Amino acid sequence: MSILTSILKYSFKINILL
Repeated sequence: MSILTSILKYSFKINILL
């Protein structure tokens, strides 16, 4: 996986937590 994909997934998880 590319770095951009990892960032998108990480951001998505943060949005769920918030």
